[in-house]
Amino acid sequence: MGKSRKGAGIKVQGRDIQHKLDVALKHHKAGKLQKAKALYHKILKADPGNVDTLHMLGLLLHQLGDHEAAIRLFSQAIEHGPEGTEIYTNLGSALQSCNRIDEAIAAFRQAIRINPDYTLAHNNLGNALREADENEAAIASFQHAIRLSPNYALAHYNLGNALYAGGELDKAITSFKNALVIDPDNKNLIHNLAMSLMETGNTDEAIAQFKHILQLDSSNLQAKHLLAALQGEGDAATEAHLENVAKYFDDFAENFDQYLVEKLEYKTPEMINLSVRSLIGPEHEELDVLDIGCGTGLCGPLFRDLARTLTGSDLSELMLEKAKQRGVYDELVSGDMGDFLTPISDAYDLIIAVDVFVYIVDLEPIFIATAKALRSGGLFAFSLEADEEGAAYILRPSGRYAHSMSYIRRLMDIAGLQELSLEKCVLRKDMNQPVNGYICVFGKSAAS
Repeated sequence: MGKSRKGAGIKVQGRDIQHKLDVALKHHKAGKLQKAKALYHKILKADPGNVDTLHMLGLLLHQLGDHEAAIRLFSQAIEHGPEGTEIYTNLGSALQSCNRIDEAIAAFRQAIRINPDYTLAHNNLGNALREADENEAAIASFQHAIRLSPNYALAHYNLGNALYAGGELDKAITSFKNALVIDPDNKNLIHNLAMSLMETGNTDEAIAQFKHILQLDSSNLQAKHLLAALQGEGDAATEAHLENVAKYFDDFAENFDQYLVEKLEYKTPEMINLSVRSLIGPEHEELDVLDIGCGTGLCGPLFRDLARTLTGSDLSELMLEKAKQRGVYDELVSGDMGDFLTPISDAYDLIIAVDVFVYIVDLEPIFIATAKALRSGGLFAFSLEADEEGAAYILRPSGRYAHSMSYIRRLMDIAGLQELSLEKCVLRKDMNQPVNGYICVFGKSAAS
């Protein structure tokens, strides 16, 4: 009788765990994540090696952004049960979120070894390979995913992005259009298609796609800006662009530094700092420094030791909150840089503008106001994206502007500034491709 009672208890416990898991999965699927999480924990308290629960709790935590905890749970699930392609795929995604790219690639490849026909693993492997700068291998992975699932819109979209990054714009457009047939209202997809069309000179088609975006989302500021610019509506383009820039950086403020430095290999503040120091030398007086378009304040710590006073200005209130947290600025000012600079005269020894002028079409008013705000002998240091075509500026598919050095030199003559240093360099990456530009330092002579 004792054995009978024990056996019945095991069966009841098993049925109870399965019932709890079924309920937890329903909550999870319905988006009731905290309820699902609580049930998963109850199950694991009773059965610590329950593979399905370890896997699903890991997935839930991954969705909530706790990627390290998710990795631990996926790893425990693998230890306690047979290898599963879905667990390895989810493990790879969590590893990728922690920027452990080589481990993520290994996890996705293990998922594919277990099940060579698992489309998601091929697609996710492609994304990880792109982050590892293995673009050709990424293209092959996306193509494999499409062969397995021809109607997999995400794989077509990712293939388009990889082809774009590899400079194969016509093929990228084909991939984006293939994805659009399957997922016709995907705004990110339509945007990337429009940018590719723009870059290949298919202006009419690009205009049609930006109009499509605005039909789906009339408040899309970037689409408004690019559409107005393509249609030659200068005032509308400028107004939409400034509004778009402010909103973009407000939205991006929380993860801005990590994204720029880790994903885009952004080193422009350091390069500008080195250029300035090479001109002022080791013996220097304390300077009154203005950082226009300071963002989250990446330049602040680099220039603090040179500064008697350090002031930052930016359009984005949320960016300024991040800059304030650094504790290196004496003053932070919100608003348009033109409005801030115009009334100032002979107030600063150094004015820096890092990755700022890519958001401005006509630089003449800013350069004149900057020259007026500098003291005699002052320095104006800034970065530019390079336009080698010779036009004053071009609008790039990224929505940023590139300016020619002939245009910049003409404006500097108007402003009464002299060229002191000019360095061509790679500013950062965009779509895994280097963005070429200039680090410029101009000076105001005693006679200006």
